[in-house]
Amino acid sequence: MPATNDIVEPTERSEDDERKGKGLHTSGQRSSVRMLILSAAILAFLGAVVALLPLLIRPNPERILKMASDAHSAINAMHMRAQVTIEPLIKVPIEITANLERPNKLHGTITLKGTKAPSMLMVSDGKRIWTFVKQWKQCQVEPAPKDMASTWGMFKPVGKRDDHRENMAAALFCGFKPEGNVKRAKLLGTENIGHHKCHMLHITYADGFEQLIHVGVKDSFVWQTVTKTHLSMPPPLPPIEIIITSKCTSIVPNPKFEQRQFTFTPPKGTRMVESLSPPKED
Repeated sequence: MPATNDIVEPTERSEDDERKGKGLHTSGQRSSVRMLILSAAILAFLGAVVALLPLLIRPNPERILKMASDAHSAINAMHMRAQVTIEPLIKVPIEITANLERPNKLHGTITLKGTKAPSMLMVSDGKRIWTFVKQWKQCQVEPAPKDMASTWGMFKPVGKRDDHRENMAAALFCGFKPEGNVKRAKLLGTENIGHHKCHMLHITYADGFEQLIHVGVKDSFVWQTVTKTHLSMPPPLPPIEIIITSKCTSIVPNPKFEQRQFTFTPPKGTRMVESLSPPKED
């Protein structure tokens, strides 16, 4: 039987096939357009975020003040060294060294270097508080206050006994909360206090009290407080405007204190007194 060759005739595409092909092509175009629109929207969003980022992370005075409050209130103990000047009355720095431990323990000294003024040592074990003046050979013992704010009020060399804002590092450690007391706060830039780069804040309180504080950029501790206030004088003299500058030269958070630092035994020859007073000259 003679061989036959099978010849396959080409078939024509149907209209349905053509419509399907066009449909797939159109769908792919639409997907590409959607992707381009989505990419453009994402890029626009990222651009807006990048543009706003400096505003979002830029420090503001309220946030800085809150961070300072949190930094000091979060620690249980603090070693602090500070210098205090009271211009125009006392330009020689008053040297303060204090070991503080919550709730009411204190070991602190106050000296006026380069002068004949007596130095003072105060120690609180939480139950008793000793005040000792070496040059006078006198020591006074009283019941210790129950809180750190009252203990610091007995120790500090200047300012009201129940208001410690002239040294904001101590005030915040003692529990002062700026929130709700500040009328206006302004960020003035940065300045170095010793080796610490600090934010400068000018603060006006609701009671009219004004001060400039320097808050560490890295640690949020208050390294310097400058306060303008008035000192009342006996009538008919008018009040004197004074500027109190408290500059911290050292702040150590949560040091491990030996508890013997918070007890005191007066040295031999010390006179126990009801109140401290300069000895009468013979």
